[in-house]
Amino acid sequence: QQISSTSLQQIVTISNAIGFRMSSLQPRPAHLTSNESLSGMAAGGQNAWNTWSNLTNNNNEYKSLSQNVVASTVGFDYALNPALVVGASVAVDRASGSLLNATTKGYSVAPYIGWQISKEFSLDASAGWGESKTQAGTVEFKPERFFYGANLNYTQWAGNLQFAGKASYLYGEEKYDATTLNTKNKIDQWRLGGQVSYWLSGGAMPFVGVSYSHDKTKTALITTNDLGKNAWLWSAGVNVFSLKDNLSGGIVFNRESGRSNSKRESVMLNLNYRF
Repeated sequence: QQISSTSLQQIVTISNAIGFRMSSLQPRPAHLTSNESLSGMAAGGQNAWNTWSNLTNNNNEYKSLSQNVVASTVGFDYALNPALVVGASVAVDRASGSLLNATTKGYSVAPYIGWQISKEFSLDASAGWGESKTQAGTVEFKPERFFYGANLNYTQWAGNLQFAGKASYLYGEEKYDATTLNTKNKIDQWRLGGQVSYWLSGGAMPFVGVSYSHDKTKTALITTNDLGKNAWLWSAGVNVFSLKDNLSGGIVFNRESGRSNSKRESVMLNLNYRF
């Protein structure tokens, strides 16, 4: 669960940030095309740079145990051309709770790339690494992190409604030092989901979404075979464009259900600024 709330969460956060960045290249209602604040990677280098930030609070439960993970991520990217973006992100996180009776602090760095294949399809990919320190009583672990992922995205407008789909592959691992456990935790996860948004006057877009995930996990700390390999991820939130000039942002609430003995909830806040 902690890998999902740190490494995999960073992949998802990057994909969402690229989605904001690419929004100008997607077909949309005529009354949106005249909104200059939505013009993203404009020709001639205008708004070529973009910066974004994200704050996510995760609450994980495993049987009668719980864990809270707070992760902060910032990223910068540059448009090489109107359809290709490269960038890098840095994340820091802190986890605590009765799960393992431990406190964990960590960081990770992840470069990424985004490609607008057509007006409807886009692809993004990222890979990262980092370190963390877990204090469980008098025992201390310092695992190294490694993760990567890719997302194929689809977007289509119908009037003021926006329909979106996403197919994802996510991988994350934590490798422990030979002097402690000499092993690693890892997770392979596939996701397939959809989202429906509605454009309101003033630049607000409320949305709801659902994704289905299947994963294979291996852990050295607690038995996770009974966590459940399949889950549904429900989401609801709102994105706001034109907060001021090229500033956009949003908030989303996520809830994971369907696993045997675990569940997860999270709240995400994000901001994007093009310059």
